[in-house]
Amino acid sequence: MGFTQTYKDFKRVQQITNVLFNQELGYFIEKLNLKSHLPFSKRIQITKFSKPKDTVPQRLRKSMEELGGSFVKLGQLLSLRADLVPKEYIEEFTRLQDNVKPFPYELVKQTIESELKKPLNKIFSSFEKTPIASASIGQVHEAALKDGTKVAVKVQRPGIGQMFETDIDLMYHLARMLEKHVPEVKAFNPVGIVQEFDKYTTKEMDYLHEAKNIQQYREVVKSEKNVIVPEVYWDYTTQKVLTMQFIDGVKINSFKDYKNLTIKGDHLANTLVKLFVKGVLYYQFFHADPHPGNILLTKDKKIALLDFGIAGRVTPELTEKIGKLYLGLVDADANVISDGLINIGVIPLSVNKEEFRSDLIDAWSKYYDTSLNQINMSGFFWDSMRLGRKYSMKFPPEYILLMKSMITTEGVIKKLNPEFNFVKTSKPIIDSYVKERTSTKNILKGAKKTLIDFKDLMTRFPTDAQKMLDRIQSDEQMKIDLDIDEDIKKFTLEMDRSAKRLTLGVLLSALVLASSMMILAKIPPFFWGLPLYSVIGLAISCILLLKLVMLSFKK
Repeated sequence: MGFTQTYKDFKRVQQITNVLFNQELGYFIEKLNLKSHLPFSKRIQITKFSKPKDTVPQRLRKSMEELGGSFVKLGQLLSLRADLVPKEYIEEFTRLQDNVKPFPYELVKQTIESELKKPLNKIFSSFEKTPIASASIGQVHEAALKDGTKVAVKVQRPGIGQMFETDIDLMYHLARMLEKHVPEVKAFNPVGIVQEFDKYTTKEMDYLHEAKNIQQYREVVKSEKNVIVPEVYWDYTTQKVLTMQFIDGVKINSFKDYKNLTIKGDHLANTLVKLFVKGVLYYQFFHADPHPGNILLTKDKKIALLDFGIAGRVTPELTEKIGKLYLGLVDADANVISDGLINIGVIPLSVNKEEFRSDLIDAWSKYYDTSLNQINMSGFFWDSMRLGRKYSMKFPPEYILLMKSMITTEGVIKKLNPEFNFVKTSKPIIDSYVKERTSTKNILKGAKKTLIDFKDLMTRFPTDAQKMLDRIQSDEQMKIDLDIDEDIKKFTLEMDRSAKRLTLGVLLSALVLASSMMILAKIPPFFWGLPLYSVIGLAISCILLLKLVMLSFKK
């Protein structure tokens, strides 16, 4: 690292330390061994370094806003991690605003021409010099392509990558110091949070990643006539320049108290819920930041969704589990809800699962025999996170992001209509999803996939078994010779035979069942009119049956 960069790092640490001091967070300065970065006049103020008793979340939020850039982004990420961060901090971090001064038009022009390899006037017939939106990573300008198409051009702030890299290096250092010197924050895994933030910012600073998110969400809304997601113009899009369809509309938070909207509030609320649930269950994809500033209403009464820098993806397996959890909420069944949450998260082995389940059911007993209108997703989520932290439960980050997005959506629709209910509105979609998943066609599809996996297992089995035998023969540590008396040896042999009989019986049953299903599914290749792998499976079953009979008569 050169002298110039080292000097910049030193100045940034000084700035961080002074901001924390001014916000009366001197306790953390002392714990992090940063007092030497303060002026002498501040270091001697002993009372400023005592442990704070109140308003810490608010002071931390103000510190992040003052430090700006990457620290604001870190706070916004933390607002999504309700599994790690207490509710009072989440509420403060959610208020973080990413408002910064625009960078000069000359730098905008320079970036566009460098990225697109053409003079700006050869790409656009017009280009507004004043941005319509500005944030820490980039800003957006209104423009028109040569054919007259109106576009919004998002341009990355010059040097932002280097600035974020410097701050993230400092964050790693501070996180390690926090874990070492402030025991009460170790449970929040500061280093892990910085690692996640590092990955998050790498994606957000690549506009190609956002462009792909936009493209994927257009698939989610393609059947919705009244919903718009901007089209990406790929010929004019790079890692630092994103060119997309310009949508002329008004953000819903521009309407005071959400009144006098150009469309009915119930229609907007219903659409937002439908898009969220459909996106998760059918496309395994969702807008992770659907706050009011990202929702526009157009003159022709359509709903437009913007800003896909943060989007969520869930695996098919996690989608199945989430579907069951939704079903428990819809049916107001606390047992199904608790089972669903346990299946989604990971509970430490040391935790008493029955005690945990009892706590879950007790916390959610309020949902028994409750009408759908009374189920509050926000309350459900915070109850879940509180218990999760109590039992050191780990949730997939995708699930946390999904639930936070759901709460944001619920918050928007509650402002549109306080009587509107997320769970009740989503019930028809969830019922339809469950019906599809339990249809004969879908079950057979799943069985076919299982059989193909079984076929692959059978194909690999001889090779894997040989490798295991070779290892046993070559690894002396696996050859254990125990000197035990004759009675114990007989007992051990009998136990071994019983275990073998049980194992063979289970394997025999599985092979017969799998072979029969293969015959019904008619999976190629065929031998004498029967699926080859089913013939092999039945042949092995006969051998195992013979072996089982021999073991039963063996003394």
